[in-house]
Amino acid sequence: MRNIAYGAFAALCLMATGCQMPIAPAQTGAATAPISQIVVSGTGEIMVPPDIAYITLGVVSKSKTAGGASAANATQTQAVVDAIKRAGVKAEDIRTENYQLSADYAYTRDAQIFKGYVVNNAVRVTVREMANTSKVLDATVQAGANSVARIAFGIADTDKASDEALQKAIADATRQAKVAAKAANVSRIELMQVTVGGDAPPDNDYENYSSDLSAQRVGARKPVIQGGQQSVAVTVTARFRLLGNAPTLTP
Repeated sequence: MRNIAYGAFAALCLMATGCQMPIAPAQTGAATAPISQIVVSGTGEIMVPPDIAYITLGVVSKSKTAGGASAANATQTQAVVDAIKRAGVKAEDIRTENYQLSADYAYTRDAQIFKGYVVNNAVRVTVREMANTSKVLDATVQAGANSVARIAFGIADTDKASDEALQKAIADATRQAKVAAKAANVSRIELMQVTVGGDAPPDNDYENYSSDLSAQRVGARKPVIQGGQQSVAVTVTARFRLLGNAPTLTP
């Protein structure tokens, strides 16, 4: 959070959902003219297309023995990782997200039947070129990935969008303050302080793209993935001094 102060401000402020304007004289030894302030909130939002994708995918392997499931999974997962690299993803953008070995059971109304073991090995892939998202996803499926748990999109560098959103937020706060001042018959306002807060852009998530892709490998078309747009929003709280003809409030 950044705090930008303009000048010194006194005594009481006018608070509002839109704006309230109580006025009180400064409490000093000598009588002084009343000083009043107004505090408003402003919001700015910029819509930006994402430029980075995060894919969580993996290999699920089954076998009668734990060793058999583990060995099969290791071979198939390595083939998937090699395919990801060939699709243009760097090794540092591939990491293990989850590895789980568990017993596999079939259930009937009266019994639990042991079938063997299941290994689930999931990796998280960062695709830094959005245009390659479908290519990477297709390559992993062709190489043996049979589970895609999550696809999310983001913005690698939000500074430019955040700066534009901040300008819009301050303009919005200033507009509200001018409207309130005009309604109160105040001729001029002076910006004294701005407190800046922001909202991180949310990921656009696509959960459970497919739970089992093994049957789709042969002759399947490349998946169509759309990133949409990301919202970068900034909120500000601005304090203004009311100048000129201060309003006279009646009970």
